[in-house]
Parts: sequence; C-alpha cells; structure tokens
Amino acid sequence: NGKKLATASDKGTVIRVFSTDDGNKLYEFRRGVKRYVQIYCLAFSADGLYLCSSSNTETVHIFKLETGKDSKGEEEPQSWMGYVSKAFATPASYLPPQVTDVFSQERSFAVARLGSAGEKNVCCITNINKVPRLIVVTADGIVHVFNIDPDVGGECVLVKKHWLVEQASSGSEFSDRK
Repeated sequence: NGKKLATASDKGTVIRVFSTDDGNKLYEFRRGVKRYVQIYCLAFSADGLYLCSSSNTETVHIFKLETGKDSKGEEEPQSWMGYVSKAFATPASYLPPQVTDVFSQERSFAVARLGSAGEKNVCCITNINKVPRLIVVTADGIVHVFNIDPDVGGECVLVKKHWLVEQASSGSEFSDRK
C-alpha cells in the first residue's frame, strides 16, 4: 500500500522497515550474524503482515510485521535470542548501542530453504486457497512454493516445485516435477 519501505544493510544482516509517511523506523530485524550476504529481494505481502527477504544463500527469511508491538508487555520470549536479550537487558545497559542493538533486533518468523545457494532469485508472499504461501523464483527457471504456518512460523514446507524451462541435461519435454 506504499506505507512502508524496507531496506537492508550493506552486509545483508539487518533489515529495517520505515514508515513512508514520517520516515520513522517501525521494525528492525536481524537476518544473520555470521556471514555477509547480497540481498536479492525484499517484498511485502499484499496484506502487509509479512516481509520476505531472499539472498545469495540457500535461505529465504520471512519476518512478521506485528501490529501493536507495545502491547506485548512482559510475555515470555519466543526464541533463544529473546532469552539472551532478556537476560542481558540490565547488565548490558552500560555497553555501546552497537552491541546492545544486536540483542534487541527481532529474528525471522519463518525460514524456507532452497536446494542450493548462489542462484539469483526473487520472492513474494501471497495467499493461495486462504493459506499464506512463499513463492521463490530462481534465475535457473525454478518456481518454489512453500507453505507458511501463520501461527507458529518456523521451517516452511516445500509443497510444489515447477520448472519453467527445460533442463539442458534432460532430453524430455517440459513437465511439472516434484
């Protein structure tokens, strides 16, 4: 709807979402910490509830854009990073912001794994039969369709794989392969 803008850091480890109305940062997510990546695609779902991020790695990350972030209160952390963040909140208050920011950044809600890394790709999230799906199209002509569990997130399940072009090594005609 044009109300949000997503950006990625040069290293591809931090994803930020800003309001286009006033420029304020709405969300900050950590995609990873160990390796630097090239982000290929950042795409919001049509309903604005999710942001997907693909890169030159084998993983596609999905971030859930929660509304009413302040209403969380003192609920139990949902990830190991949440527990670490909670444990170090007070003792870490004397550390520089560059260090403490790592603990306050949200992690991905869900992750999809492609068969290999390095292939340029684009991703999007859509509803098919009222189920949120992640669609990833790679430069070699493969369309991956993953189910997203809207309640739990976690590992996305590959439900369909389509080849848009005939594979050079096979002499067979185009077919829908699983």
